[in-house]
Amino acid sequence: GVCFTLCLNMSAKSDDKLKKRLKSFFDKNASLGKRWKSLTSYVEKASDEDLNKFFNENFYMIYVAYENSCKKGKHSNSEVTDMMLVLRNVLTHLSELIRKKWQTRSIAAVLEKLLYKENKINVRVPGFTLLLIFLEAVQVLEAPQIDLFASAIDMSVFAVGPNQSTRFRKVALTAPDKTCVLVPSNNAGNPENSVKLWEDMLAYVTTKPAVFEFWMDQLKKQYFSIFYPEVSKRVGISDDDCGFPAYCPHPIQKVNITHLALWLSSAQISTILWSSEENIQLILEMFRQCCKLPISYADTIRVGITTFMNLFISRSFPLPKELEARLVEFRKFFFQQLSSVFTINFEDKQQEHCNLCLEVVAQFKQIFLDRYEGFALETQECLLNTLLNTTIDVCKNNTSAVLARTMLDTVYFIWIHTKRNTEEMWNNLQRGISSTFGLAEAITQTRLKIIQLTLLIKKKMYPVRKMKKKPPQRDADGNEIGKKELPQSVCPDSRKPLHEDPLDPNISTMTWENIDELIFYHAKAIGVICEVIENLQRAEEGIPHAARQEEMEREPLCLIDIFGHWLFEACYLPDSYIQGKALAVGALCQLIVRHYGDSLPLELLSHFYAIIALCFKNHPNSIVSWSILQNSSNVFNLALPGGNVLIPHYINEIKRVVKAPNIAKEVRLKNIIITCSLICYPNHLESLSCP
Repeated sequence: GVCFTLCLNMSAKSDDKLKKRLKSFFDKNASLGKRWKSLTSYVEKASDEDLNKFFNENFYMIYVAYENSCKKGKHSNSEVTDMMLVLRNVLTHLSELIRKKWQTRSIAAVLEKLLYKENKINVRVPGFTLLLIFLEAVQVLEAPQIDLFASAIDMSVFAVGPNQSTRFRKVALTAPDKTCVLVPSNNAGNPENSVKLWEDMLAYVTTKPAVFEFWMDQLKKQYFSIFYPEVSKRVGISDDDCGFPAYCPHPIQKVNITHLALWLSSAQISTILWSSEENIQLILEMFRQCCKLPISYADTIRVGITTFMNLFISRSFPLPKELEARLVEFRKFFFQQLSSVFTINFEDKQQEHCNLCLEVVAQFKQIFLDRYEGFALETQECLLNTLLNTTIDVCKNNTSAVLARTMLDTVYFIWIHTKRNTEEMWNNLQRGISSTFGLAEAITQTRLKIIQLTLLIKKKMYPVRKMKKKPPQRDADGNEIGKKELPQSVCPDSRKPLHEDPLDPNISTMTWENIDELIFYHAKAIGVICEVIENLQRAEEGIPHAARQEEMEREPLCLIDIFGHWLFEACYLPDSYIQGKALAVGALCQLIVRHYGDSLPLELLSHFYAIIALCFKNHPNSIVSWSILQNSSNVFNLALPGGNVLIPHYINEIKRVVKAPNIAKEVRLKNIIITCSLICYPNHLESLSCP
């Protein structure tokens, strides 16, 4: 009881002190300065409850004192601070009167003085907050109040560069003369001041979900229509040509994206945002421009991408049920805008731009793995085609080898793992990737995937034969007799074992014909075909012809049907393609000059003979003729129909080659094998004449 009594006594003493502070304020004979000082002293110390009672009982006297204090010109910082403190309490505790239009013109005039761009920013910032409180109290705004709101922030400071021709509806608040400036500033045209005011406004609005609809209506009419004039005019927010024509100023765009992320994560605010088509189109435009920001705003781009990922892809942000039907539209828009990140201005920060692009590629891949099967068909196609087209552009621009490699790898990964297998889809991939084959990186990545796929086919189609092991020989005591090591074969016609890359576990399902047409005609591409042919030929040769029906589920691939037309065409290319021609004619020899279960068609053989004769004629003693000799050493011991027509051509070429200096040992050995295979001909054909 004693403690309670003490508390009451202390409270009573405190109230008495506060009332003493107001003694001069209520003294009609006191000077205006004393009355004002008494008022501000009380406002600083009193509680909200006491202030509410005091302001509602004495609002007329308070406002008269306040008006008199605002009449003089320049003020000190402390005087302006006192003015704003009293005005904040007027707006807070007398909001009902203000809503009834009490002193609204007078208050607006004071706010205008506080917001002159010539004032210091530490005056304009709290003054701008007071303006927001004032407008929120008024609710139904009149034209002068709307104009005050529209001109409170100086946006003309951003009218530079591509936005130099920007037109504004309202000019920023400017003092008519120096005497009207409360606290003069030395940097009135600083863009950072405008960004600060805009950021404070959005921060204020974010904390007011109950009146967000009111603020959103004002923001889009007075500010967003200036930042995004094209979309605003299209959806009917504005009907003039005012606004930044090129893009929203980047510092402003950064603030917009930061707060948009907060708005969309709030169920109450997002419901309002999605309630009209005007708002929806503004939201989409913000994201579109976010993805086009320069690389110095990489963090803002990341925030924008994450926000809309949560909104349209992972669905962790709320979206009204009535908009579910538009998910396909929104997702397509999201994928299409992601591609803009790859073309932004990287401002001499190429590595940082590359890192950002790699993050986007990783997101494409993760979306495919996590969400692809649940997408509508139209969305699936948009994801595939957007990534493919973006990859093609990156490869052609040749901005980064690492980025191109990763994107090509991702494209192949997604195409291989998709469960769709339409002709159009694979034709798109074929046309797209083949257009990039002027770059070594595209060939390298294509080779990796094709060889991996070849190894998979080899494993599926050509089973490895299990060789029966003979029991070890043992001596009389039962001990195993060690085998003598035999010398390695030195036959000049033997082949080196193939080097095989390990099979990629990611490639598990795919139709081979879908990817085989991705190869274009040049040396590296032809080299990939040759590698595929050799892998499959070796696998086929490992299974005897008589055992194929028992050990293989289907007939071996007819490689000449699959690859023959490319190889034949490559042999007719101009001399500038001589390296590719050498590889192509060598591969043809491997395909045709070999043992077949069934004989090849005469039409095919005659075409092959013509190619050999043409290559010997046009490219004597060159890498083309050497390739033929190395890969057709048994051409005359296979009894190919009509093969004897090539004897003069081979003999002539062998004569030229053996006489030439610096010929590779392998080529000389093959020449000897071919010559030895012809020794029997003079014995059986006495009338045969050799050139």
